[in-house]
Amino acid sequence: GAVTIAIEGGTGDIQIAGSDLDVISTTGSIIIGDSNSGAIEVGGAVSTGTIALTLISSGGVTLSNTISSGALTITNAGTLSIAAGGDLTLSDAFTQDGAGSVSTAGDITTTSDNISFASAVTLTSAVALDSDGGNITFSSTVDGGQTLALDAAAGAIAFNGVVGANPLTSLVTTGTTGAITISQNIETTGVQTYTGPVTLSGSPTLTTSNNLVTFSGDVSGA
Repeated sequence: GAVTIAIEGGTGDIQIAGSDLDVISTTGSIIIGDSNSGAIEVGGAVSTGTIALTLISSGGVTLSNTISSGALTITNAGTLSIAAGGDLTLSDAFTQDGAGSVSTAGDITTTSDNISFASAVTLTSAVALDSDGGNITFSSTVDGGQTLALDAAAGAIAFNGVVGANPLTSLVTTGTTGAITISQNIETTGVQTYTGPVTLSGSPTLTTSNNLVTFSGDVSGA
């Protein structure tokens, strides 16, 4: 069954470091925290094999080291912070569905499964997302003067919020052959490269600073 780590009857911080948690073993899912918990910090590398992992917090969630698991779901009321060393390697989907914002420098790789962000995302370093055929969805804004590299293979990519109010360095979708939907403006200082067919929904503007916007597939809409 599920394994739950939480604070009974109150609020506070939950900290999980390498010296505190060496092995997680279960045949069910693993849930850390609940809607009444404080902040969650995962400081040591975590591996659950193909077991799903869920992090739920009414505060922030900080991932400072790698996570290897099945599906990873993060419900954060405060900021979700993923460090450059906090790369996520998953055999199932990544889902961020909390109301809190996301600050990330970590790469995410799934095995033909979706990657989705419900809240505003700020890049603090170059970030690569590889869904290997799953969909990649940004439901809110994407910001930060960094490079964003997306590879959805045959999966779809959707930008539903403004990208680059603080312009990204570059945005590339290398390897993506699936549909790309752009619903809001995108601005970069460097190149924008779209390798799959692009649908422009709602007349968005794509802006770069003296660099190319390259489309390898069909463009429709606008």
